[in-house]
Amino acid sequence: MLSAYENLKIKCIGMGIRPKGYVEELLRIVGLENTDARKGAGSYSLGMRQRLGIALALVGEGHRKQ
Repeated sequence: MLSAYENLKIKCIGMGIRPKGYVEELLRIVGLENTDARKGAGSYSLGMRQRLGIALALVGEGHRKQ
C-alpha cells in the first residue's frame, strides 16, 4: 500500500512535475504533512483519504510541462 507522499510523487512524475518540495507543499496544504510516511493510504480515515484526493486533484495546478 502506498503512502500519501508516494501517491503524490507518482502522479507528479507521470505529469512531468518535479520541483523540489512540491509534494511536501501539497501535503501541507491539505493537512497531511504530519502523516506517518510508512502508513499506507488504505488505512487512512475517510477524511484523510478525502484530503489525499484533493491533493491529487491539485497536482499540476499552476504548473505547465516544460
